Amino acid sequence: MHKLSHAKAFRSFRSALFFSLITGPALILFVAFLLLSFNNSLAGTFVKEARELVAEVPVDKVRLCIHPKQSEPTPPMKPLYTSTCEPVFIDTNIWQENWDRQIRNLYLTAVLLSFSVWFMVSGLPHISVKSIIRRIKSGR
Repeated sequence: MHKLSHAKAFRSFRSALFFSLITGPALILFVAFLLLSFNNSLAGTFVKEARELVAEVPVDKVRLCIHPKQSEPTPPMKPLYTSTCEPVFIDTNIWQENWDRQIRNLYLTAVLLSFSVWFMVSGLPHISVKSIIRRIKSGR
């Protein structure tokens, strides 16, 4: 009896682990990729962004667009075009660390979302609320 319950628990754990770490995040990234590719060419966007990051920049730097704070009052007559950002050069390693952290956080969010979807759909089949209530009432 115990061997069967251990096997069911192990199977549930393996299913949750596989869906949460591999299947769920892969599906989320695939759907995001599909949605992004409908708007325009992804390769064209990558090339454009890469050129903006490194055009006329020193070798170990990356150009970023920093938006200034709106501390100064806006004039009554707005000019036709104002620059929305000031270009700033930052170190490549800092830029890479920031993007690596964002990608890691995106993956962890996808893992947590996948686990919650798995739990809502599959749950833990060997643990039922009724059996937990019976155990509490019987004093075990």
